[in-house]
Amino acid sequence: MSPLDISIIVVVSVAFVAAVVAIIWRKLKKKGGCDCGCSGCPHSSTCCGGNKKK
Repeated sequence: MSPLDISIIVVVSVAFVAAVVAIIWRKLKKKGGCDCGCSGCPHSSTCCGGNKKK
C-alpha cells in the first residue's frame, strides 16, 4: 500500500468516527435530527425525545 492509500483510509475512518460520535452526542443531548423545530412536523412523536402531539 502506498502512503496515499493509507492517508485516504485514515481520512475516511476519521470522518466515519466523527459522524458516529456526532450522532451519539446529539442523542445524549436529546436533540432531533433536523434542528428545524417540532411544531408542525409529522415526525415529532418519534423525534425530539418523543414529544407527542396533542
